[in-house]
Amino acid sequence: TVDGNVVVTANMGSAMTSMNPPGLWLDNSQIQTTGSGNIDVTARGGNQADQWGILVGNNSTMRAIANGAITLKGNGADSSFKAMGIGIAGSSRVSTTTGDLSIIGTGSGQGASSMGVAIVSGGQVETTGGDITVTGQGGGSGASAGNYGASIGGGAIVKFDGAGKPTPIVSDIVCNDLVVNGAGGVYFTDHKNKKVW
Repeated sequence: TVDGNVVVTANMGSAMTSMNPPGLWLDNSQIQTTGSGNIDVTARGGNQADQWGILVGNNSTMRAIANGAITLKGNGADSSFKAMGIGIAGSSRVSTTTGDLSIIGTGSGQGASSMGVAIVSGGQVETTGGDITVTGQGGGSGASAGNYGASIGGGAIVKFDGAGKPTPIVSDIVCNDLVVNGAGGVYFTDHKNKKVW
């Protein structure tokens, strides 16, 4: 769109849909705004195992060019395994120019690997002049493993300077919460040591 907002809501009704695909799945696809248009996506995965609330994969792009912001809110379903909030993978990119970029992912389920946010397999989150905020809440219960709030492995969060040169800010970490501000500052909590940098 040009100066218009894109708002997507998927599987957020009171009755959860039983399905295999994620709530919103971009597969070699694109969502883009220019000018003042914002992108706002809220989605929940289906109630079967190995589900994402939002999955941006297979060389997909989600871009707000110029002044628009992007907000992603993804929730895993109440499945037994891998009920993940948001995934950005497969060399896909989510980016803004000057607008802020907010990613909020919540894992669910009762089993392992229910991550809040996963930026993996070449996935990137980028901005030129906005702030990036990544907030992840892992799911699972009891002794289940791999339920990280945020996992960034093989992916990156990138800051661009005025000339368009990219600089990776964060890559290859696993943590509970992570925030990147417009000045390039990085704040995250280590899941093992409960330590803040």
